[in-house]
Amino acid sequence: LKRTKLDTLQLAFKILSSGPVWAIVVVQSFSSFTAFILDDGLPSYMRDVAGLSLTQAGILSSLPALIKTMLTLAAAWAADRLRHPSRGKRLDDRTGCVRKLFTGAAILPQAALLGVISASADLATETYQAVVLAMLVVIDGLGGLRYGGGASVNHLDIAPIHAGVIQGLKNTVAQLAGYMAPILLGWLTPYPGGLSREEYEDQNQGQPPPEEWVNAMRS
Repeated sequence: LKRTKLDTLQLAFKILSSGPVWAIVVVQSFSSFTAFILDDGLPSYMRDVAGLSLTQAGILSSLPALIKTMLTLAAAWAADRLRHPSRGKRLDDRTGCVRKLFTGAAILPQAALLGVISASADLATETYQAVVLAMLVVIDGLGGLRYGGGASVNHLDIAPIHAGVIQGLKNTVAQLAGYMAPILLGWLTPYPGGLSREEYEDQNQGQPPPEEWVNAMRS
């Protein structure tokens, strides 16, 4: 059917005045902000605190993306099975529960593991650093549960015909939140003395920075 300009304006107004739409936008904005903090901060942590080379940090930093991909596909399959338990029959009353289940399965372990890391007192041993790196990789990768079966696909549930428009809206707003993440990260983790690890090593014939520098970055 031919859509008039008035119809388009009415549709836009309904989308922009929809509570569920803005709930999705808010969730996506906070999720993107957290994801940017982890994605930007993890390589820096590996390099500056754990003392890994750029090659080692790059390889380890790719692991969360691999975990996310696998969990996204697995979560999408599992969520559809839970929503369509028998012969493709759709049970709409299950959808909200399934979305909450997968969103909670992503963010609650992430919050718990981050709490364990931040509450731990002894951060200096090499063994503990390895554990921290492993937990950070898992924390970042767990986002795949939300992407495949949780809140990130909720726009397909509330408005499948207009899901593309809502996706564009939520991603636009979420990216604005995401741009703030590296700015905040840089403000919270300034280099001691204004020198990064690479700059310090360049100025000191390849010598690693002192333990005081590392402890300051770790803190």
